[in-house]
Amino acid sequence: MMQADLFDPKPLEVTVPSSIADAPKIDLHRHLLGSLTCEHVRELVDTHALDVPDWSPAELASLLTITKPVAGLREFFRPWSTLSKLLVSPEVAESIAYMTMRQAHDDKVVYAEFRVSWGMSPNARFNTEEFLHAVEAGFRRAETEFGVIGRIVLGITRHHFSRHTPEIRSWLWSGILRAALRFQNRLVVGFDVSGVEDGYPARIYASELKQAREHGFGITVHSGETTSAAEVRSVVEILRPDRIGHGLAAARDEYLMSLMAEQRIAVEACPTSNWLTGAVTDLKHHPLTILHDRGVPITVNTDNPAICCTTLSREQSIVVQHMGATPEMLTAFTSNTLDFMFAERELRDRLIARWFPSYKHAAAFSLGSETLS
Repeated sequence: MMQADLFDPKPLEVTVPSSIADAPKIDLHRHLLGSLTCEHVRELVDTHALDVPDWSPAELASLLTITKPVAGLREFFRPWSTLSKLLVSPEVAESIAYMTMRQAHDDKVVYAEFRVSWGMSPNARFNTEEFLHAVEAGFRRAETEFGVIGRIVLGITRHHFSRHTPEIRSWLWSGILRAALRFQNRLVVGFDVSGVEDGYPARIYASELKQAREHGFGITVHSGETTSAAEVRSVVEILRPDRIGHGLAAARDEYLMSLMAEQRIAVEACPTSNWLTGAVTDLKHHPLTILHDRGVPITVNTDNPAICCTTLSREQSIVVQHMGATPEMLTAFTSNTLDFMFAERELRDRLIARWFPSYKHAAAFSLGSETLS
């Protein structure tokens, strides 16, 4: 029995077997606004009487979905110009949090870490603490109704945050960090650097990430999607992240791969997104299996499921059907998500006991000393 894909149109021919569709899943790289479907947007407009154009279904789909490769990250980010205008109040933020959790539950996702940047501008409609209160309320409602659990990884958007003067940037960051600490573990579990890579090296945020790490937050960085292995290497050596988003360029540097394997820095792979941004022109040449073979921990994720017209079930099927991963590799990738999730240990242990009773530490698998069932 096969599960039909939850989104249409389909950018890649993929069959999702029930063994994947029905299995519990964890998504560590999933953007909150990038999870909003056209149906979600119409529901938000109706529920909150948002002052937006009267889009037809076709117009909304053209604004919010990407179904074929585009010319780089700037074009890939086009839907955010529409999506960001929807976040006009805490009430809308709560609805978005609830809707995206409901969507994750439909794909048997039991835990997800959502990326979102908030507080990056002094002109925000409401402050970071109000935003986090609203998201927490939406997540809690979804957890009560569906059992799915969500956490937030707060992002620094390179090409927006760097436009501010050092003084404004310091003031904004202080507010973001202060709010994150009030919601630590129960909602906010990590920090990320995202956005356009070219011209905005992640190392310029070393001070902010160092503070976040010192406060116990997990650290991940979007790197190596459209830049060189040298940039990924500087991220690894200067920022010391726990995980790297995408990380494709790392496969071009043997020393870097050995360093990441030795330091146990995981890669958050997002295959469909990588194909749509043009980071890889053919998924058969995606470096996921190369990185895995060199001992780099791999996790499989959606990135922006609504924008990319995908699901986590679909992404897991893609790595097998288009990228040459074996079922044993897929099992290791799933195990890695448990090793590298930023959630508090009590929640991690609870998820393992409830959904992954056969879990074993993936490092043993990658060394070939154990077989995960």
